Amino acid sequence: MVDVLTGFEIRDKRGTTEHFSGTATTTPQTIPAVAGFELQTVMIDNLGNKDIYVSFDGGTNFKTVVKWGSLVKTIKGNVKQFQVKTISGTSDFDGIMDRELQ
Repeated sequence: MVDVLTGFEIRDKRGTTEHFSGTATTTPQTIPAVAGFELQTVMIDNLGNKDIYVSFDGGTNFKTVVKWGSLVKTIKGNVKQFQVKTISGTSDFDGIMDRELQ
């Protein structure tokens, strides 16, 4: 018989999966626009001809997502929003995010 901790989720059924899309510009765009539940996983596809930059720490550090590239990130900590921007020009993006329920 397998021991299972009380309250341990065998399958993660709580939370939501949400789609997002937009156009990154030189002005950082915050996603989601209103902070809610903590982010669990974020997947972003860069659909444009410019690199986009993604920050999970309020705009202090950015990770590059090259043109036509993707980023998949499991989020640790109390992160409820992230920022997307370009250095110059614009680039379209879309993705999905998993959010926890409290």
